Amino acid sequence: MNVALWLVLLMLATQLGAALSQATQHWCVVLVGLAAAVLLICRQFSLFRWKLFVLVVVLGGLLLRSLTGQAATPTPLDPLQFVPSGSDQIPLVIEGRALADAPVRRERCQALLQVNHLSGQVLDGRTELVVDPCHQMLRKGASVRAQGQLVTPAVASHPLLPNPSKRLAARGCWTQFRTKQVELIHQDHTPLADGRRRIATRFQDLAGEHSGGLLAALVLGGAQVELSSELREAFRVAGLSHALAASGFHLSVLLGATLALTRRVGTPLRLAAGVGAMAVFLALAGGQPSVVRAVLMGAAVLLIRERGSRAQPLGVLLSTLVLMLLVNPSWARSIGFQLSAAATAGLVLSSQPLEQWFLQRCSHPWMRLLAPAVSVPVAALLWTLPLQILHFGSVPLYSLVSNLIAAPLLAPLTLAAMILALLTLMLPTAIAAVVMPVLIWPVQQLALFLIALVRWMSTWPHAQLLTGHPHPWYRLRPV
Repeated sequence: MNVALWLVLLMLATQLGAALSQATQHWCVVLVGLAAAVLLICRQFSLFRWKLFVLVVVLGGLLLRSLTGQAATPTPLDPLQFVPSGSDQIPLVIEGRALADAPVRRERCQALLQVNHLSGQVLDGRTELVVDPCHQMLRKGASVRAQGQLVTPAVASHPLLPNPSKRLAARGCWTQFRTKQVELIHQDHTPLADGRRRIATRFQDLAGEHSGGLLAALVLGGAQVELSSELREAFRVAGLSHALAASGFHLSVLLGATLALTRRVGTPLRLAAGVGAMAVFLALAGGQPSVVRAVLMGAAVLLIRERGSRAQPLGVLLSTLVLMLLVNPSWARSIGFQLSAAATAGLVLSSQPLEQWFLQRCSHPWMRLLAPAVSVPVAALLWTLPLQILHFGSVPLYSLVSNLIAAPLLAPLTLAAMILALLTLMLPTAIAAVVMPVLIWPVQQLALFLIALVRWMSTWPHAQLLTGHPHPWYRLRPV
């Protein structure tokens, strides 16, 4: 690598170290490591005097900026400070704004609420609003009032079981407000959320709960679509969770189709079409870290290639990650950001060497044809394996096989779902009512076939290896 790549890598390491350090020993490791890296780079590339001074100033600025990305703690105005002590539960009145849709699940609604007032006191924090029973979905942007009880969320009895307390803390929330009834005060205008909701609802109405939900997830990402826990678990155990998360794969399908359709037009029109496709993808999937990373990298590569130059994937990836963490340092703690960055790094650094390794050892023509298809999931799996063990305490054993089986279905399904989503938003209601059921039927059959395959693969013997959460040093051994 040249000096520019080393410097960008050092900047990224500075940002990650500052955002993820939680104890004194962590900071000692980070600072000693950075000092050693700076000295080695300066000695290797003869960066002394004013260049060294500029480098230290830049790293210091990144260090200070990344401190804001550390795990949030409750403020004096957070609802946690007003949780009643002891066993006495005093009814409280809360007012706030819903930060996301709260669909009805088993006659229950849950939504993250930005709290404005609690029993007349002005607050500035978040709580999870739990409405039970719930008969109507609470929409994003709804200002509500409710009377109920403020409690702290439950803590998991085992590290591998769902942990509401940890889940909410990652989103800057440390309480739950439980109520039986919600009063709607005002509904904000949310056109993007309305469009996403329209796509998901229309798909599930026409194609069914499971296949329609899968098609919507391929467009919007699983985080914004109501999917059954059974289906999510099947995809996770089969090693196909990435199919339900909006990421670079979905953007590459959309961008590839767009550029193929515009290959005969001039460069300005082709650029406009590519940028438009990425803008639509970002608007529909939302500002999730994996989506932002994919869009920024896609835009950079598109601009470089259309200028007739050759993109350096590693440089584009590192620059994108540095820019993202500069804008939002808290993304460093996002599981989606970490998995997306690790998987992309695996594809950039390891997929080509793995493909060459397979080609050298496979003499049969059919096996040589499979080398590119095998090298991509293997590279991504190897680089994300430590993170899977760290965050989930489990590893899907048949991930490689399931990706090889599902790959031929995912690309056409994703492209078809995106086309149907655009038609859902663009066609008049009367025309859509006639055309959409006909167009979605073959796509529904393909989605049902994929779901059946995933469910079958998730039932294979020992499909999931439960590793637990080993010591941090042991988790780094695969790296």
